[in-house]
Amino acid sequence: MNSLVWVEPSILPASLAAVTASSTHGTQPGGSDVERTIGGVDSAAAVSIPLAPPERGYRVERLLGKGGEGEVHQALQLAFGRAVAVKSLRNPTPDPRQIRRFRAEAAVTALLEHPNIIPVHDLRVAEDDRLQLVMKRVSGQTWRGLLDGAPPGPGRRPLNGEEHIEVLLKVCDAVSFAHSRGILHRDLKPENVMVGEHGEVLVMDWGLAKVMGAAEPRLDSGSDLKLSEAADHETLAGTAVGTPAYMSPEQARGELLRVDHRSDVYGLGVILYEMIADASPYVRGDLRRTVAQVSAGQWAPISKQPKCRDLPRRLAAVVHKAMAFSPDDRYQHVSEMAADLRAFLAGGAVTAYRESLFDTIARLHARHRRLLAVAGMALLVVLTAVGGFLWWQQARAGEAVESLRVLAARKVAEGDWAAARQASERILAYRPGDREAQIAAALYDDRLRSEAERQAKDAERVSMVREAHARAAQLRARAAELATTAAIPALAEATQLAKQAQALHPEDATLGRDYERWVAELTRLQAAEEARTRREAEERQRREDAARFVERADEAERAGDLDAAISHLRGSLELLPDPIRLERLVVLNAQRRERLLEAERVLREEEKRNALGRRRAEAEVQLDAAQASLSGGHPDEALTQVERAAVLMPDHPRLVEVRRNAESARQLARIQSAEQLLTLASTAGRTADERRERLSARQAEVLRLRDELRDNGDQLKRSTLASAEEDSRVAARDRAASLAEAVGLLNRALALTPDHPPVRAALAAFWIDRLAEAESIGDLAAAAAAEAQAKAYDDGRQAQLLAGTARIVNRCPTPIRLQAISRTANRTDAPSGPVIEVAVGAEAVIGRGRYLVTALDGVRFAILLERGRSHEVILPALPQGLPGMAVFIPGGILREADGRPDVQVKPFVMAARETTCGEWLAFLNDPAVVARYEAAIAQGQLILAPRTSPFDKDSLWRRRAGFLGRGGSFVLEAVDGSQIDPACPVSGISHDDAVAYAAWRARQDGRPWRLPEVAEWQFAVQGGDGRSYPWGSAEDLLFCGSAAALARSEDLIVSAGGRFPTDCSVQGVFDLAGSRSEFCAGASNVSADLRPLLGGSYHELQPERFTSWSRRDVDRRLVHYSWGVRLVYSP
Repeated sequence: MNSLVWVEPSILPASLAAVTASSTHGTQPGGSDVERTIGGVDSAAAVSIPLAPPERGYRVERLLGKGGEGEVHQALQLAFGRAVAVKSLRNPTPDPRQIRRFRAEAAVTALLEHPNIIPVHDLRVAEDDRLQLVMKRVSGQTWRGLLDGAPPGPGRRPLNGEEHIEVLLKVCDAVSFAHSRGILHRDLKPENVMVGEHGEVLVMDWGLAKVMGAAEPRLDSGSDLKLSEAADHETLAGTAVGTPAYMSPEQARGELLRVDHRSDVYGLGVILYEMIADASPYVRGDLRRTVAQVSAGQWAPISKQPKCRDLPRRLAAVVHKAMAFSPDDRYQHVSEMAADLRAFLAGGAVTAYRESLFDTIARLHARHRRLLAVAGMALLVVLTAVGGFLWWQQARAGEAVESLRVLAARKVAEGDWAAARQASERILAYRPGDREAQIAAALYDDRLRSEAERQAKDAERVSMVREAHARAAQLRARAAELATTAAIPALAEATQLAKQAQALHPEDATLGRDYERWVAELTRLQAAEEARTRREAEERQRREDAARFVERADEAERAGDLDAAISHLRGSLELLPDPIRLERLVVLNAQRRERLLEAERVLREEEKRNALGRRRAEAEVQLDAAQASLSGGHPDEALTQVERAAVLMPDHPRLVEVRRNAESARQLARIQSAEQLLTLASTAGRTADERRERLSARQAEVLRLRDELRDNGDQLKRSTLASAEEDSRVAARDRAASLAEAVGLLNRALALTPDHPPVRAALAAFWIDRLAEAESIGDLAAAAAAEAQAKAYDDGRQAQLLAGTARIVNRCPTPIRLQAISRTANRTDAPSGPVIEVAVGAEAVIGRGRYLVTALDGVRFAILLERGRSHEVILPALPQGLPGMAVFIPGGILREADGRPDVQVKPFVMAARETTCGEWLAFLNDPAVVARYEAAIAQGQLILAPRTSPFDKDSLWRRRAGFLGRGGSFVLEAVDGSQIDPACPVSGISHDDAVAYAAWRARQDGRPWRLPEVAEWQFAVQGGDGRSYPWGSAEDLLFCGSAAALARSEDLIVSAGGRFPTDCSVQGVFDLAGSRSEFCAGASNVSADLRPLLGGSYHELQPERFTSWSRRDVDRRLVHYSWGVRLVYSP
C-alpha cells in the first residue's frame, strides 16, 4: 500500500452531512482497536515537500503501530505537505462487524470537535479497497507510558503526581464535552489517551462509543465475549462492551440499557486509582476473575495499597465516590469529579469527603506549608555551613586516598592491572602503613604474573593450531586426488584421510561436506557392486530351478498325471520363459480340458434325471401347502407357495387353478387393509392442520420478539426469544411429521391397491391441500410438485380446480375492469395483458393469480384470486372532496407474511406523501403552537421543533428574533446557515410531536386527520394482494430511499419526497417502503411509553425493514433523523 485514493462525496453518511459540508472528501463511520504508538513529526521534511494537486492524496511512509484489528501508518498529505496518521483495518476482507465499528469510530470522532479529542482530517478508501481514517499526527506517547515512568519528551523529566492529575482533568474535560453531545466513550483507559511532547492531551479510540438513547447495534454470534482468549487490559466488544479492568459493574454484567455517562465516571475513577496507587484495584492476571470482581464491585480500598498509607482522605474519597458500585452513588457528571480534583489541587475541600475540624486545620497547614518550610530551611543552611567548613578541613587529607581507591577499583573493572598496581603504590606513598593498599598491591602483582603466563600458553596453543590446520590441508588435498579416480579402494582411503583432517581442523565446514560427499559416493559404488553380484547369483539359481521343474513335469506326464505336469511346467515358465515349453503347456491344457468336458457331460445327464423327479415331488408339496394356507385365511403365504411350485415345475397341471384362487383372496385382504390405512391417514391430516395453526402462532411470536430485541436490546428478551424459536422449531417438526405420516399411510394404501378409487381420491385431495398451501406462501417449486402429484391421482372430479381458474363476481354498482399483474423486466410488479371487463352483477372465470381491479370512478385495488374459489368484489364509492395529494384506499383483507388472511381493513384516506418541512413550518409558527413551544423551553425541555436528540436544548431549525429580541418565527434554514427544501420530508421529531401535529392539522382542515393504525399502514403497502413491498415481491433496496440508494446519491436525504417512482403503492402512495420510517397509532405490550414505527429509511440496509410487516416499537419521546410522519383519516 503506497498511496490512498480519493473517496467521492456520495459515500458520506447522513449523520455527517452537516459536519463535512465544507470538506473536499467524504467520511464513513467505522473503527477498531489500534495501539497508540504515534511518534513525532519531522517538521523540516514536511516543509521541504512541494505542494501537490489534491487528486494525488497521500503517500504512506512507515508503520507506526499495530493492534488486534487495525494498524496506524505515518503518511504525508501531499496537498498541504504535512504529516498525518492513517488508521486502517488490518484484515483486507473485514467482516461487517469490523466495518461497522470502524465507521462508528470515524462518525463519533468527527462529531466531537474539542481540544482534548483527537481531530479527524479525512476518511478514505485505499487502492486495496480498505477503509482508512486520517487523523492528526501527535508527537508523544500514551499516558500509560508516562504512568510507567517514561518522560513526555526528549530531555524532559517524568511527570509528577500533580501533573498526572492535570492530565486527568483534561481527559475529564473531553469526556464531559462528549457527554454534552449525548455520546459515551465506554473504553476509557490510559492506553487510549495520548500526551504530546508539548503537553497536549488527546482522548483516542472512540470505536466503542455509543449515542445515548440509540439502540445498541446487533452483534454477530462471532462477536461474543471470549474470556479465555483475551487479557483483562484489552478492549473486548461482545455482550460486555469495554476493557474488563476499566468497566463499570453494569458494563461487566452486560446490562447495556443501564450504561450511561456515569459508567464513564467509573472508568475515570479506576484510572485515578491506578495513577495514585501504581496498582490496579482488582486482582489481575485472570480475565474471568477480573470480570467477576468488576461485576460484584469487589475491589481493594485505595487506602490499603502499600503506596497509599498516607494518602489524603479527601483524595481517597474522590476515588471511592467515582468507583461506587451503584451509579446513583457516583458523581452524576464528569464535571463534578473534575471540580473536586481541582479543589484538591488548590488545597480546598471536596464534596466527596465531609471534613472534621482536625481535618480542616490539617488541610490549612498543608496549604501554607511552604512559608513554614522556608523559615526552617534558612536556619538549617546557616548551621550546615558552619559544620561543613569544619568537616572539610578534616576530610581534605583523605580525599586524595579515596580518589585513588576509586581509580584502582575502576582499573580493576577494566582489567588494567598495571594501572591498578600504580594507584596502590601512590596510596602507600600517602599512607605507608595502609594495610588495605599493601594487600591490594600484592594481589595485583600475582594477577600480573598469571596474565603473563596465560599469554605465553595462548601463543603456544595458536602455534599448535596452525600446524594442525596445515596438516589438515595436506590430508584434504591427498583425499581429493584419490577421490577423482572413482574407484572403491581409492574412495575408501579418501574418506579416512578426510576424517583425519576433520579431527585436526573441526572448524572447517568444507572438510565435513567433502567427507559426506565422498562417503556417499563410496556407498553408492559399493551398493552397485553388491547388486550386480546378487543379480548374477539369482540368474544361475533360476536356471537350475527351471531345469528341475521340467524333469518333474516329464515324470508326471509319463505317469498320466496331467495336473501335476501342467503345474511343473508353469513353475518352469515363471522362472525362465521358453517358447518350446510354452507350446508343450498349451498341448497339455487341451488334453486335460477334453477329459474334464466328457466327465462333466455324463454327470449332468445323471443329475438332470434325478432333479426332475425331485422337483415334481416338491411342487406337489407346495401346491398342497398353498391349498391349506387358503383354507386358513393366509393368501399371501399361499401365493408364495404357488410361486415356489411354479419355479420348481412351471407346467404343473394344478398350478393355474391354485394361483387364481390365491390372487383373488389376496386382493380382497389388501382392499380391507387399504381402507384401514385411509382412516389413519385422515386422522394424521387433521392433526397436521391443527399443528399448522399452532406453527403460525409460534412464528408470529418469534418475529415480534426479534423486532423488540433488535430495537431496544433488552437482554431479558433474549431468553424469551430462544424459547419461542425452539417452540416454533418443535411445531414445524411436529407438523412435518404429521404430513409425512399421512402421505406415508396413503402411499402404503396405494402400494396395496394401486387402482382402488378411494385411495387415489384421498391422495389427490392430500396433494391439492399441499398445492393451496404452497401457493399461499409463494413457493412455486412446491406448488408445481404438488400440482403434478394431484393430477397424477385425480380421476377427473378435481379437473376444474387443477386447471388453475377462479370465479369472480361483480357486486359493485358500476362495471369493473381487471388486468393481470406480473413481474416486469426491471423486477417490479405491474398490470399487463388484456383488460377483462365484468358487468354489474355478472361473473367471470379467469386464471388464478393477482389482478388490478379498477372501478369507473377511479377506485382501484389489487386482488389475489385463488384457484377453485369464488371471489366477490365490493368496492366503496370514491369520497367526494378529497384534499390534494391524498389517496383513497378502499380497504380489504390484510394478509400475513405467509399469505394467509389476517384482518379486514376499513376504507380510509391517506396522504400521498410524507409530511414535509414546509407543512411542519406552518405548524411551528402557529401562535398556539408557539406558546406551547415557549412554555416547554421555559421548563428546560425542547419539543415540537426538529432536533437531534431528546436532550438537545436548541432546535436544528433557525428561529428569527421577534420584537425586542423575544419570540420570533421559525424559518427553513439550518443552524449552520444551509437552506432547507420545503418539500423535503420532515424528520428529527418524536411520536408525541406527530400526534400534536395531527391534532393541529385536523383543526386547520376540518378533517379528522390522525396517525394511521398499523393495519392501515400495512394494507396501504400491500394494496390488497398481500405483496411485501409497494412495487411487488422483489427484494431491491435501490427501488426506495435506503442506505444503499443514499450511497449513490448523497442529496437524496435532503431532497423532496417521491424521488423513487418504484416506491409507489397500488393506490398511488409514495415512499411507504423507504425515505423515512413512519409513526403509527397504537400501543405496545412491552411498555406504555412505546409506539409503533413502520417502514425503512435512508439509515437502514436490512431488507426486512422495508416490507409491509416491518413494525418495531420505539419510545414516544425519542427522535431520530430518519423518522417521519404521514397522516390518514376515515371518510
